[in-house]
Formats: sequence, C-alpha cells, structure tokens
Amino acid sequence: MTSFSLNKVLISDSVDPSAIDILRQRNVSTDVKTGLSKEQLIETIRDYEALIVRSATTVTADVIKAAKHLKVIGRAGVGVDNIDVDAATKQGVIVINAPGGNTISAAELTCTMILSLSRHLTQADSVDPSAIDILRQRNVSTDVKTGLSKEQLIETIRDYEALIVRSATTVTADVIKAAKHLKVIGRAGVGVDNIDVDAATKQGVIVINAPGGNTISAAELTCTMILSLSRHLTQACASLKSGVWDRKSFSGNELLGKTLAIVGLGRIGREVATRMQAFGMKTIGFDPLVPADVSKTFDVESLPLEQIWPQADYITVHTPLIPQTKNLLNDTTLGQCKKGVRLINVARGGIIDEEALLRALQSGHVGGAGLDVYEEEPPKRNQLLSHPKVICTPHLGASTAEAQINVAKEIALQFLDLIDGKSVPGIVNPSVLKKQ
Repeated sequence: MTSFSLNKVLISDSVDPSAIDILRQRNVSTDVKTGLSKEQLIETIRDYEALIVRSATTVTADVIKAAKHLKVIGRAGVGVDNIDVDAATKQGVIVINAPGGNTISAAELTCTMILSLSRHLTQADSVDPSAIDILRQRNVSTDVKTGLSKEQLIETIRDYEALIVRSATTVTADVIKAAKHLKVIGRAGVGVDNIDVDAATKQGVIVINAPGGNTISAAELTCTMILSLSRHLTQACASLKSGVWDRKSFSGNELLGKTLAIVGLGRIGREVATRMQAFGMKTIGFDPLVPADVSKTFDVESLPLEQIWPQADYITVHTPLIPQTKNLLNDTTLGQCKKGVRLINVARGGIIDEEALLRALQSGHVGGAGLDVYEEEPPKRNQLLSHPKVICTPHLGASTAEAQINVAKEIALQFLDLIDGKSVPGIVNPSVLKKQ
C-alpha cells in the first residue's frame, strides 16, 4: 500500500488518550474537539488531513465534501454506520475501522449475557422428586409435607426417623427434642445454619448435607456476578428499560489481565478459578486447608491474606461462616485493598461486614459488589442494596434446576448408604457415629 504523510489530525469524539500519545510521539499534530454540531464540524474539518471518530459523530457527505485536505477517516470501533463510506470513496478518502480492538470486551459481554439469562430461577422448600423416587425404590416410606409452622413440625416429626429439609425449614432444639425416633437430618444443600447441630449431636442425631450438589451452580453465579460488575450489566439494563439510551455512563472494563482473589479454595472456589482463567484473569487465593503445591495444580497462586488484598481487582469469598471468617472483609482489610476493588459474596452472609462495605462504596474505595447472601435474610439494609454499584440477588446460589436435582439425589443416596452401613461424605457431626 502506498504510504502518505499526515500532518494534522482531528479527533471529534472522546477516545482513550493513548491514541493521542501515539500520534504525537510521531510528531503528528493532533487536536481533540468533541461535541461539535454538524455545522461546526463542516467548518472545522477544512484544515485537517485525518479525522478520528467514535459513534457520536456522524460523518455525512456534506462533511466529507467540505474536507478538501481529508485523506483518511478512522472509526475507533467496528461499525461504520455513522460514516458515508460511498461519499468518502468518491472523494478518494480512505475509511478504516478497528476490528480487533473490542474483541475481548464484546466476547465478555456475550458471556455475561449468557450467564445472566441462565440465572432467573428460585424455589420453595420442596425437594426435587428424584430424592423421593430413590428412597421409595428402596421401600423407604417417604412423605412430603411442606410449609409447616414450627408447631406443626414439632407435632409431625414425632413419628419419623429421618427429616430432609432445604433452607426454608428451621430445625430448632425444640423440634429435635420432640423427635423421639429421629436418627438423621439431611440438608439438601450445603449450609446447615438452619439446623441446631449441637442439639442434634446431644440427642445422637446424625446431620448430613449435600456438599457437592450445588457446586457448579454457585460457581456459575459467582462468575455471573464478576462479569456483570465488570460491565455494569444490571444498571445498564435498568436504565434502558426506563427509556434512557445512555452508553457513556456504563462503560466497563475487560477482565483480561485482571487479578481475581479467591478466598476459600474448596469445590466452588476451584470451579470459579478454572472458569475465570478462561477469561485471561490471573488467579490468586487463600485457604489454610489447601497447600500451595495443591493450589498450583489448578493455577492459583496461594498467598497470605495480607498480600492478597492490595493485589486483587476482584475478590470472591467461598468459605463457611465461622468465627475466623466473620467480618473477614471489614474497614481494616478493605482499607488494604486497591482502590476500585470489586467484591463478590455467594457464600454466606456475614463474611463481608455490610456496614463497612457501604462506607467503602460511598467513599469510592470499593468499585462495586455482587451480593447473593446477607447478614440477615431477608436483608434490611436497604441503603446497601439500593447503592448503584451493588448487584444483589435473593440467595440464588443453588437455585438452578440442575442443582436441585443434584442435591436431592445426593442426600437421598447418602440416606441409603447410612442404611447399608457405608461411609458418607456429608456428615456434619461425625462424633455421633463414634457413640453408635
């Protein structure tokens, strides 16, 4: 291609300063004049040899005709709908675009859309019928009674040897005390916050959960939060639905090259790591139970927390709520994080200090938060939920059709293993077995 000189370039839309720097380093005179009307652009363009635009500037035939010295029009983006290419061609003006520059951003937004569309399901305390089928096939008499009050549960549980619950049923000490024949409580899910494990242990009742059934669903929701925070997806959606066409306010960031810190490298943390590595993120993590040589096998660099906070662009937590993790992210630790860090909690409410998070969001130190769990559920801190940089969902980590089938099957099969005298992976209070 024949080379030609460019001495004077006009940039009529806001573009990243790196473009200006590149041109000026080659001694190309470059002026930035944004917000020009059509008439102003026609008047201004007469003296320039090149024009760089984005989507806000429309380069009509009249503009091109007025540009007597114009050699090239550059579109900082892909589409050239706003440029009269035919008029430029007739006048011998080259039109170029940047077909590769937004490849990663467009791909990440596509993945964000796919993940967001997949997460719209929520369920009551009912358990997938597959659990019932598994038990009844072994001639285990199984009744389904949902929506019971505490008093009704106390009255009903007296005749049963086993109880399966999800998160809506609270199994208190009073319920366990009334269950004279109870041998096992199964939680079709991971957390047993709604079961008085101490009371069950004292009464010799085994408590089991289904630790693996919702792993993929929780990991995918975490990834959805990360992507949505990077692209302001929910805010942009709400804005457009309200009738506002606003592209400038919702400009985001690519994940490629960013650092994701994963606190808790169990099943879910590992699945998050492998998925976000596919986006080109660097993954670092902390888990006192996972040695550094093990975390290396799934490409996570294990670091102490004090080294993680200042490095991370995104932090996601995947730990139980225990004394060591309560308010793990607080005023002090948030202050050690880099400005603009984004936080995700799809694990347990209380790992992030909600008041400290709100203060950090208000000051601008934290750039956004994706929350699925809360200190109190339903949450009452409306000021936090309504903050424009918070994406919030009502504890949907396991709320997929697939997860409900998985946890139901897992808990039912563990019941059968207990009947057959086999070991099971989900026992929460193994000390009970030692007494039996």
